[in-house]
Amino acid sequence: MIKGSFMRAMAINAFGGGDQLKLIDLPSPEPGPDEIRVKLQYAAVNPAEWKFREGFGQRFASFKTNFPFVLGLEGAGTIDKVGASVTQFVPGDRVVFRCDQRSGAPGSYAEFAVTKENAAAKIPDGISITDAATMPVAGLTAYQAVAHTGGVAPGQVVLVHGAAGGVGGFAVQFAKVLGAQVAATCNTRNGDYVGQMGADHLIFYDAGSITDAARLWRPEGFDSIIDCVGYHSLKEPLSLLKSGGIDVRIITLSDSDDESPTSEEAEREGKRAMVKVVDRATAQADMREILKLMVEGKVKPPEVTVLPLVQVAEAHRLLEERQVRGKLLLQVA
Repeated sequence: MIKGSFMRAMAINAFGGGDQLKLIDLPSPEPGPDEIRVKLQYAAVNPAEWKFREGFGQRFASFKTNFPFVLGLEGAGTIDKVGASVTQFVPGDRVVFRCDQRSGAPGSYAEFAVTKENAAAKIPDGISITDAATMPVAGLTAYQAVAHTGGVAPGQVVLVHGAAGGVGGFAVQFAKVLGAQVAATCNTRNGDYVGQMGADHLIFYDAGSITDAARLWRPEGFDSIIDCVGYHSLKEPLSLLKSGGIDVRIITLSDSDDESPTSEEAEREGKRAMVKVVDRATAQADMREILKLMVEGKVKPPEVTVLPLVQVAEAHRLLEERQVRGKLLLQVA
């Protein structure tokens, strides 16, 4: 509950394990001229956040951390205050939004969060706030990887690696919406779930070599690979592409050296390899398009697991051990 000008938030005062996450009182943030303040109902949880908690973000010179540091890359709730120059939103609007944690700004593991006007999208009628909350990071990342970077088009054949997670489930659906045939990797226990996302062919990574199984199913090669796992878990990806194909690796913060093919290596084989990070220039328009697809029933939200905000350490553990199917949300209010 709000106590005067203060709010409750899960924050860290040092990098480390889940025991660093503490429920504390912090001053409620005030929006700047081009910002909105959101009263959170849900904060979604992403693998990058437990890595930020452990300090992996410090590898990047642009990454700033101010302790106590409130983690959280995305959320959903209701606007309660807007900056003087905001024109797209008014208090009372339901929104999904993204936080720029690289700047050191507080994230979404809190009762209130502030974000730029262009980092939010209004939740249309017909979508629950729970379903919408699954989208700002996982859905946006997948959409940009498939539609923009991957350039998926009707009649193409796409391999989605890691299809049971939030990003992968969205990637399968976006590729299908764009008219592609989709092969998807997952473990055997998630096969039915990934099939419900629309995959045409399943490759189980706990039943043998992914590369061998993919090559057997599509010997002529894929038009694109959307790698939602990283950690060089997909061996020899270039060998699975047809000439002119593209390997899109969604960037992760790994504690091991990256062995993914470089763009130069791909070019020598007449193919392309690209690392995908979110393009903030088109993020708002893309979020609106995803929400439109959800309203139309062309894309459905992933399976959702909900935990209370105070159990964020448990949420991190589940993600770190890769025990989450779909998307994990923290209920704030």
